[in-house]
Amino acid sequence: LLVMECLGIERHGFLGPVTALCWPKCGGFVLCGRGASILAIKTTRTILASFDAFESTRIHGIKSEMVSCSDSELNFQGALIVVHGEKQVTVARLDKSKSNESPIFIRLADLWALDDWVLDVQLLKSSEDEDPVCLFPSTECSAPRAAWSLLAIGYAHNFVEIWRWASRERLQVACCGERPVMCTLA
Repeated sequence: LLVMECLGIERHGFLGPVTALCWPKCGGFVLCGRGASILAIKTTRTILASFDAFESTRIHGIKSEMVSCSDSELNFQGALIVVHGEKQVTVARLDKSKSNESPIFIRLADLWALDDWVLDVQLLKSSEDEDPVCLFPSTECSAPRAAWSLLAIGYAHNFVEIWRWASRERLQVACCGERPVMCTLA
């Protein structure tokens, strides 16, 4: 909440404190996790867009990776966004097309009711990524495809899972014999 006040943004009902921040490379705004929602806030203190990542879970972290395409049919610049909180993860596309002033959030996948509390996430490129994830699944055109098709999820009780997020397929689990709590995948 302090960040919102420092930015001079009006409050429209209490959604909870700011619990996550992310500066996507597609520029000009910050992503702010507040309650179960993400706000895209322009550096001029204007709320550009909001996205309900979860129904009631508080957001604990946001990660982003830049993606772009200058196809004849699509003029796309934006980011893949991964949001996590409690035992849930949501993957979304943040569309910042050059023809569109405000960013648009498009939900791509949800991973709900995971085995443990999620402490961190990281998008990964597959070395053998022969079939990258389509960022525009409802189109038939040569839509941009993301090489970031894998997702590492670090859990509170010292294990990591690798997921192919688009198909919601768990590929690998790595556990550690030690029981301390893991803090970050960075």
